[in-house]
Amino acid sequence: MRTHNKLGTQRRQGRPAAIDVEALNQLILQTAKSTFINDGYEGASVERISALAGIGKVTIYRRYESKEALFLAVLEDMTAGMWRGPESLSANTDPLELLRARCEVLLEMTSTADGLAIYRVLIDASRHFPDLVLSTVQRMRLPVEGKNLELLKLAQQQGSVRSDIDVASLARVLSSMITGWPLLNGLVGDAGLRDSTERAAYFETAWSLFLRGIRP
Repeated sequence: MRTHNKLGTQRRQGRPAAIDVEALNQLILQTAKSTFINDGYEGASVERISALAGIGKVTIYRRYESKEALFLAVLEDMTAGMWRGPESLSANTDPLELLRARCEVLLEMTSTADGLAIYRVLIDASRHFPDLVLSTVQRMRLPVEGKNLELLKLAQQQGSVRSDIDVASLARVLSSMITGWPLLNGLVGDAGLRDSTERAAYFETAWSLFLRGIRP
């Protein structure tokens, strides 16, 4: 027996091939992302996402036990590819170079149209689902901040960062320098730094000022 969905015109029922599984996962995540962006967290539903994807809602629930789990999976999918660059660098790379690569990713995340749209979804959802938003943001943010803090501590131990600086405060200042202005302006509708050339120029300015302030 054959069925029809957005993965193709026809597909036999039964256990899907591995490539079909990955394609189906991406179909679910991409459809969910656009639905969350267009309808907001509260307005989106697994039923609507399944209808837009052309699949049964049971297919989604087999993979994600709730709308909350699906939303988190969308966020993780959006950011996973961006971290491949920094993660591919050798562990022996200078910690400040690793930190630079990670900060470039953070700037991109807070400057792209999809990234800004998801921030708006989170802000809107925080009115009715504050605990959900807080736990989601912490789950996404804390590992990133923890790694950045680890790199700053290592750089300080190696003598690349002044010994009189509190690295925990420094990590927060760096985050504000890199993403504060682009995120604020993007959230209110300014095109901001969506252009990669402008984004690169902004980053170079912010990063060079950061380095001048931390050097021994």
